[in-house]
Amino acid sequence: MNDPQNVNFKRFRRGFVRGLAGALTLYSPATIPAPARIDVQPLREPAKSASEALRNDWVQTGKDIDAAVAKYGKTRSKAS
Repeated sequence: MNDPQNVNFKRFRRGFVRGLAGALTLYSPATIPAPARIDVQPLREPAKSASEALRNDWVQTGKDIDAAVAKYGKTRSKAS
C-alpha cells in the first residue's frame, strides 16, 4: 500500500516543484494590501481642570497610604 520508496519519491517531487515555484515568485508582482481605515474621533472636553484632577489624585493616594497603614497596625504622624 504505502511503499516507502513511493512515499519518498512523492515527497521529493513535491519539494522539487515547490522549490522551482519559489524562484518564479521573485518575478511575480507583489500584492499590496489595502490601507487600514482609521476613524479619527475628536477629543472630548475633560470634566475637571488639570489642577483639580491632580489634586484629587493626591487625595486618593493619601487615602490609600492611610488605609495601608491602618491595615498593618502602624501609626503615622500627621505633619502640620
